[in-house]
Amino acid sequence: MNYGIIAPSSHNVQAGYDTVNSVHYFTIPGSFSYHATGNNSSFRLGSNVNVPGRWAFRIDHGPPLNEDTGPFYPIAGNTSSRSLHGSSPQILLQQPFVYFGQSYNHIYVNHNGHLTFSAPWYNYIPQRFPMYGSRDVIAPFWTDFDNRVNGQVYYNQYTSGSVLQQATQDINEYFPGFNFSATWVFVATWYEMAYYPMTGTRTTIQAVLISGGQYSFVLMNYGIIAPSSHHVQAGYDTVNSVHYFTIPGSFSYNATGNNSSFRLGSNVNVPGRWGFLINHGPPLNEDTGKSENKSVLVF
Repeated sequence: MNYGIIAPSSHNVQAGYDTVNSVHYFTIPGSFSYHATGNNSSFRLGSNVNVPGRWAFRIDHGPPLNEDTGPFYPIAGNTSSRSLHGSSPQILLQQPFVYFGQSYNHIYVNHNGHLTFSAPWYNYIPQRFPMYGSRDVIAPFWTDFDNRVNGQVYYNQYTSGSVLQQATQDINEYFPGFNFSATWVFVATWYEMAYYPMTGTRTTIQAVLISGGQYSFVLMNYGIIAPSSHHVQAGYDTVNSVHYFTIPGSFSYNATGNNSSFRLGSNVNVPGRWGFLINHGPPLNEDTGKSENKSVLVF
């Protein structure tokens, strides 16, 4: 779905797709909002394939979600402390990771469902993206967690073996045309985390950073998500929000529980998994809506 100039209007707009009985569906963020039309239309400025004004979906089939485990990479490695609003220590990356043009050698796995690069971040009150802030953040599930009684925060890196093979296979399936080969994978898992102050609730989500050659990707994986009245922001944001994405369902009653849109939805045709190319962001041609970066391949 490609978007060029969109005139402002007070009309409601729905963008996306739906199926019989809504077995599979997707709503592009901005539908039924004031961001749908005009110069700042989220359809035109946003993307799920890193080409502003373009949204792409695989729609040939919909594989079932494993009800027990979700679409997870290995849940293993080092564990962070048990603390309210805590963070991992500074983690030295075995390979630099490029995030929208910025190369990083360290990362922090923050307990409240987000990753940062320059410093730990203890913020437990989610903010809507774009924040127009001063930090790069990847947030698979930014909310108020508390793992002092139950829940673990795991993180691990891989530079060889079956995890790299799996990452290579996944990225080439979701983003064909890149001939991608993973050389490094970082997996952060918030495992059976409790919401504050609801000890005993259990939510498991995961962020998988993948790099190889000139490309960087992130997969966000969702398993069981306990119901909660807490707000949740899922997606990513950059310094000054030059690039950002909000997964549909953020800041809505569909964020948590058995019908969580994060867990049932997908942009890569794997329920519970969302994938993004995040190494760069090609500029948008203001007149045509086409990307100026001719080398970008989309599916």
